[in-house]
Amino acid sequence: MDQRTYDVGLEAIKAAPPVSVGAMTLAGLQLSDLVLLVTLLYTVMQLLVLWRDKFGGGNCLRRIGRWLRRRI
Repeated sequence: MDQRTYDVGLEAIKAAPPVSVGAMTLAGLQLSDLVLLVTLLYTVMQLLVLWRDKFGGGNCLRRIGRWLRRRI
């Protein structure tokens, strides 16, 4: 990877949060709603990691996925 590609990628990563907030605001979703959704997603991810560490090995998330598919 050359320096120019690296620099463009780095600038895109830096610009992603404000661009995404602006796009969501234009779509009608307020910043507080976005924070609520991200917090919910983060909480679910943390619960899955806790569940995996407490009860299962590597196949734990697959078992949870199969269980969820049976419920839907």
